[in-house]
Amino acid sequence: MVATKKTDLTHIVSMQHLNAEIAKVKARNIMQEELLRSRMKQLPKEALKYGALAIVPGILATRITRKGFGVASGVLGWLFNRKNKEKKSAAKEQVIKSAKQVGLFTGLSFLFNKLSKKI
Repeated sequence: MVATKKTDLTHIVSMQHLNAEIAKVKARNIMQEELLRSRMKQLPKEALKYGALAIVPGILATRITRKGFGVASGVLGWLFNRKNKEKKSAAKEQVIKSAKQVGLFTGLSFLFNKLSKKI
């Protein structure tokens, strides 16, 4: 139940005054209902926006961390497989691929942070 404030209705002394007060209350209710309808239309947009602001940074941070470990793993593989050219080449490719992805996800994270501050 909605809490209501007590309104002083002592100014109502006739049926005309009562009918005028009823009309005011009905008009006020119609305006409030329209306001609620317009806010309900905005609610899905707001929920989506705040959901994205809560989820996307975590996803990007996880990707950056995973790809960072990929770079480290590739560097270690490259260092420890100096004699085997095939493994050394594969490790080098892994480092390059992972480094590109780290850069990509870091850039996306940066852009997302900049855009979320504007919102």
